[in-house]
Amino acid sequence: LDDLDISPYFESLGTEEITSRGPGEYPEKLFGKPLTYELKYYNTNYSAYGPYYWTYAITDESGKASFDISFDHDYLEDFTNIFGSMEGFYSVEDVSLYLRAFSSNFEWDKMSIDSPDEYICSKNGTVFNGSTTPENPNFSNSILKDATYVEGLVRLHKKDLAVGSNDYYSYKLPGGEDEPPYEPLRLNLFVTEATPIPTTTMTSIESFTKIYTNSELEPLPVSVLEGDYAYYANIDFISPSGHTVQSVQKQIHESYASGYLIIDNETMYDIADKLGPGVSTIKVQVGESESYKASPVLIIPLEIVPEHYIKFGEKNGEEISLIEPFVSAWGSAYDGETEMPFESNYPHLIGSVWVEPEFNAIGSELSVQDYIGINLDATIYNDDGTTSTFPLRDNIMLRPGNRDGIMTFSVGLGPENAFLMGIQVDLNLSFNIDFNKDEIFEKERDIEIYLLDLRLEANPSSNNPKPIWSIYDDGFTSSEITINTIVNTVSIGSGIRYLGGQQYGETYGQEVAFLFDTDTLEYSIDSGSELLSLLALSEIVAVKLVGIKDGDEYEFEQGTDWIMPYYPSGDLYDDSTILFSGANLPDDGTEFSIVYSLKFDFGAQNNYAIFSLGYGNDRNETSIELRLPQTLLPESDNSHSPMFTRFTDRFTSTDGQTEFVLNYGLSGITEWDGYFIIYNEEKLELFGEFNKEFRQGRPALIFPSGIPEFTEIEVIYGVKSQYDLSYGFQKIDKSYSDSVRLMHNDDTSQQIIDELSTGLSAYTLGDPSLYISLNNSDDKTILKLMNLPLLYAPEITLNFTLDEVLLDIIESFGSDFNDLSIEFKYITNDGFYEFYSDPKIVPLDYNNGISPLIRNNIFSIDYNK
Repeated sequence: LDDLDISPYFESLGTEEITSRGPGEYPEKLFGKPLTYELKYYNTNYSAYGPYYWTYAITDESGKASFDISFDHDYLEDFTNIFGSMEGFYSVEDVSLYLRAFSSNFEWDKMSIDSPDEYICSKNGTVFNGSTTPENPNFSNSILKDATYVEGLVRLHKKDLAVGSNDYYSYKLPGGEDEPPYEPLRLNLFVTEATPIPTTTMTSIESFTKIYTNSELEPLPVSVLEGDYAYYANIDFISPSGHTVQSVQKQIHESYASGYLIIDNETMYDIADKLGPGVSTIKVQVGESESYKASPVLIIPLEIVPEHYIKFGEKNGEEISLIEPFVSAWGSAYDGETEMPFESNYPHLIGSVWVEPEFNAIGSELSVQDYIGINLDATIYNDDGTTSTFPLRDNIMLRPGNRDGIMTFSVGLGPENAFLMGIQVDLNLSFNIDFNKDEIFEKERDIEIYLLDLRLEANPSSNNPKPIWSIYDDGFTSSEITINTIVNTVSIGSGIRYLGGQQYGETYGQEVAFLFDTDTLEYSIDSGSELLSLLALSEIVAVKLVGIKDGDEYEFEQGTDWIMPYYPSGDLYDDSTILFSGANLPDDGTEFSIVYSLKFDFGAQNNYAIFSLGYGNDRNETSIELRLPQTLLPESDNSHSPMFTRFTDRFTSTDGQTEFVLNYGLSGITEWDGYFIIYNEEKLELFGEFNKEFRQGRPALIFPSGIPEFTEIEVIYGVKSQYDLSYGFQKIDKSYSDSVRLMHNDDTSQQIIDELSTGLSAYTLGDPSLYISLNNSDDKTILKLMNLPLLYAPEITLNFTLDEVLLDIIESFGSDFNDLSIEFKYITNDGFYEFYSDPKIVPLDYNNGISPLIRNNIFSIDYNK
């Protein structure tokens, strides 16, 4: 160094040793384009090499720049071409790549690398050569930013492989005087990329290099056999006594979406002779390759069968119940085309929150930085008397309603979300102004937070949820739970509450975004939006419309540019509709926003909560705590609700008829509540007021004013059955029993009786059993079971049972019956193949089709594939 008068420069990992040549050209060094290097050995048609990637990205609105980097280059070949040999360099795990990323003010022409196709590495990479320079870039703000960079080494590791094969193999020995040759053995192998199943263990170098077991890997739908690379498998044959009798290595040949290897007949002659008849073992492992680790070891039974053998007993195989995996892990259900949500009988905590904005006398918003921190914590009581607290929802930041709108939330306390089954728990919903508290107190401001809805209810997806407590009905009192609040921070509101309108001339409200299409001039809030189903919402009015016109932001004028064609209609969906009615329209394909004012009518008897924080009460945090009793969240095995069987009775009234006795009742029960439900009560009320009473031991509807002669009356009602339901899938906005759920016997419930007061027996269920409600003949009820782990030569067996109650209903159909159709569809190879097996079609003809096949008061439909 002294002789050459050179100073070492080690600022960067990318700097050449001894010299001052860094990763960037002098004088920019780390903030310039990469260097290219001449080859020392000329093994190819190239004389130099450069970077794999040299590219730029422009930051998004949050200041983040993203680069799409793929580590799929042929590093081994490139290394050999650059350095002349691969001594001490055997796999991608020997590769170290240098990475540099920086932000700086620069000149585009100084950043381009001319003719990257002339450089090893760069020719197959992504290298900026000036051709992709942005048109008219505006980086004027960049000169105000400090330059910065990050750098480091990227070390590559081999990917994991998963291997699968048949559940077992059977090899039949030849026989006879002519001594026919032994058959070759074909092993089918699925060899795919895999990723380790996440665990709570921190990532380490060992986690990248270890050989995982099959149970620790999740196979990916990427076969490694589809390329030109040759993969080999190491196979050991192990005798019943545990000794390895022979080991072979065979190349795996590609087949569609899988692979296979063949052990020739001569080798099988030696192996079969050493193993002998019986069940031996094949141990298979796909060997390590340049880019993949060795696969996990696969153990497969090998049955060596002599020419003449006798097999006693039933089919020997593994049985897997499909019901519990369907409900708890791999299943989904659909009511027609609508997916049914997974739902248990445990309550959900449901609520909605609005933060009121604040404007000053000149219409400027003071609450721009009012981020409200919202947390929902659970405190559980441990067996040793201690408590543990953990978040269910953590550090949600909500801005005022003119910016973030109304926040809704629903947290299931059971297996849907929180898994608090069998636990005594306290729930604490808290609000804080910590983010902007200094400015709030300095300007002597107060923040108002409206808790429009907070309730505990079970089965929220049904049309008749089971309420436990709500602010709306109960305020801060309850006979079932204890409610605690912080003094001087919360009050109860009732009557009318407007969200949105005008404040010092500034129009604000709930903002809803739409995308403008010139073919559509009418826009409404989506009919399925949670906004339209908010508790106590009685009116919605569009007060402002802002969009893009001729490339600039533009406020469209009500009455001139747009109108509300249906307001006031009394229907929230129709009232939310606006119609562009003038010549001024948003630019096609641009987003525009409608600002709505919302009116909530709580009346004199119902409530919402108002939380106040800030200068007035010197508080920056408040909360509401719900202390739940231990019995509210029972163990899963005890969380059942009654199933109601649906019946339909039709009457043609006589002159002045007042009493209508229903066909089905309950043995010994003469009260309505908890035992009977009328599903079409609103429709029946059109005939006049009626009372629910009993006649002849069965429920009856009594119309004191009488019904005109020849009036057709249909009563749809439910009777408490001798079954309970637990978790499963709920048909949205339909009764609780219109669902697909796990089913259990309730031996304490009374028998359903028919019109002759004859008891109808329930079916004794196996465990587990699944209840499938078919509430509408026009819609299919679809059950999907995904990722079913089929074993070798699998069989699927399904049994559908109609009990005595259903059979009594079917008998009432007479000649006016439907067909019950059960269709079966199979999807394999990640959706590439799908096929149907023949459907089961059961005519619900009691006299000619059902009755002759009834056994022990039940009718069974069996399916085997």
